[in-house]
Amino acid sequence: MQKHSPNTQQLNMIRLPEVCRRLSVSRSTVYLMMSQGLFPKSVPVSTRSVAWLESEVDAYINARVSAARREGVTA
Repeated sequence: MQKHSPNTQQLNMIRLPEVCRRLSVSRSTVYLMMSQGLFPKSVPVSTRSVAWLESEVDAYINARVSAARREGVTA
């Protein structure tokens, strides 16, 4: 069993299908937003696969919601 200090944060990774589901966008939109600097960059997890830090995806979503609430945007 591995012990973690109280300051150690567990980093959860999520793959592209989950990112798309959480954002309700297509994979091409995720990569477009990344290329424009609007969305966190992926992290290579092997030679042919990438994932995103769950905390960064959550922070992006929370920032979008906060901005929409400040601006009074409704769906």
